[in-house]
Amino acid sequence: MATATKVKLTLMIDKTAKKVIFAEAGKDFVDILFNLLSLPIGTVIKLLKNENTFCSIDNLYESLESLNASYLQPNHNKDQLLNSNVTASVLCDPLLLLPEAGPRPKQRTLYKCEKDRHVTDSKYATCPNCSAIMNYQLWYVEYQNAKNVSGGDGGVVKELITYLVTDDLCVKPVSMISGVDLLQHSVKDIGALEKRVVGFGVNEALELLRTSFKSKASLSSVFLLKKEVNELTMATTSKVNLTLMIDKTAKKVIFAEAGKDFVDILFNLLSLPIGTVIKLLKMKMRLAA
Repeated sequence: MATATKVKLTLMIDKTAKKVIFAEAGKDFVDILFNLLSLPIGTVIKLLKNENTFCSIDNLYESLESLNASYLQPNHNKDQLLNSNVTASVLCDPLLLLPEAGPRPKQRTLYKCEKDRHVTDSKYATCPNCSAIMNYQLWYVEYQNAKNVSGGDGGVVKELITYLVTDDLCVKPVSMISGVDLLQHSVKDIGALEKRVVGFGVNEALELLRTSFKSKASLSSVFLLKKEVNELTMATTSKVNLTLMIDKTAKKVIFAEAGKDFVDILFNLLSLPIGTVIKLLKMKMRLAA
């Protein structure tokens, strides 16, 4: 890095247990800690890419990173999700906009003067360049409305294409070769295969988010090992349909065939800030209790 600035802490250490009891710290360190909560998952994975820290969520990041741009909506680029600095309430699929997440922000109105390019959200402010009154009204277009401006069907990836999602969340456009190759390398007894259509809703999305950080078998964990939990009450109970290819002997999902809605949900997970993830998973724990 260009600078090697460090924040100083005073540690109280138990030398016998080789453990830090507490640290005395100033504002800078506490600011750093709290700002970690706003880091999107995709940014965290990028920063720790060489640490082998993550499980299925790693594969999800690499899938989007390697996905051909021709499969993305025209108003989207990979950087929006891989290096997101946009809030989750704007980027997230409706399936993950839970009640506790709060309402979407109100439409913003901005103002400028007639000549200059400076903008403000305070009507009648003075332009810093020409000193004119800034009362020429502009409208801020939020991310969820961007599809109306730039074209496309909304979401992240294009429709009319089926996607193959492996148990460890590798995502790619489906092809006969990719499906056959997976079966040849993953299944010993073809007769043990079962094809099953399942629904993917809010509860499944929360469970997938949780397992993606600790398992290489995320789809199996969600659909084959799931426990009965109270359904989350929401204004909408819509679900996305998936077709699973299951090895009944191994009790494992080999892959899922899915449309754009499911893939959009997966890729949008990368834009969720850590603080939002913690909040969502706490909600799931309350439901399971």
